[in-house]
Amino acid sequence: MINYAPNIKTILLDYLMESKPIDEFIISHEMPFESGSRRADIAVIQKHQMTAYEIKGPQDNLNRLDDQLNSYFRTFDFTYLVITPLYLASVVSKFPSKLGIIVINLDTRSLKIIRPAKRIKRLNKDSLSSLIGRKDILSIDFFKHRQQLSKLSLSQLREILVKQVNLQTIQTKALESYLDKYRNPFISFTRERGTRTTLDDLKNLVQR
Repeated sequence: MINYAPNIKTILLDYLMESKPIDEFIISHEMPFESGSRRADIAVIQKHQMTAYEIKGPQDNLNRLDDQLNSYFRTFDFTYLVITPLYLASVVSKFPSKLGIIVINLDTRSLKIIRPAKRIKRLNKDSLSSLIGRKDILSIDFFKHRQQLSKLSLSQLREILVKQVNLQTIQTKALESYLDKYRNPFISFTRERGTRTTLDDLKNLVQR
């Protein structure tokens, strides 16, 4: 069975690389979230927002898509479903309007935004906290003034973070953390990439 998803990713990446100035965003490939239980096929990280792209090729199964999308809605400001024309009729009416829909034609390497994503007004603190590591949690003011907390496990720190720190602070720290984490892979990707994204280029976007 042919795996079309990598080719869809290269077309999407070509579009994203041309959509805004290169110094305004970072792109990640297979970005883990929700404590590693999920991976975003493509994620665009900016100073004030994150956008996720879930890709479904013509051979993919949509049975678990509802659960996947709910995870995205908890974590990302904007979420897009990227599909081929095969699934268009079935997904437009099935999923909520906050989900953006992009259709990609593999034959012509063309892309069309069918429905723009709507911003999620309130993200989930637990999901966002899972993006933040120990060092970054301890750099938050609440923790800096309580040195005894540094001895706790990461899971304990995240539990306190969710209970004691406001959503805006958690979201800002999550964005800062992931901008820093994926900056070097993205720089490597931009240096190696030619005029078009290749399948080999995808490897440079994975954080090692």
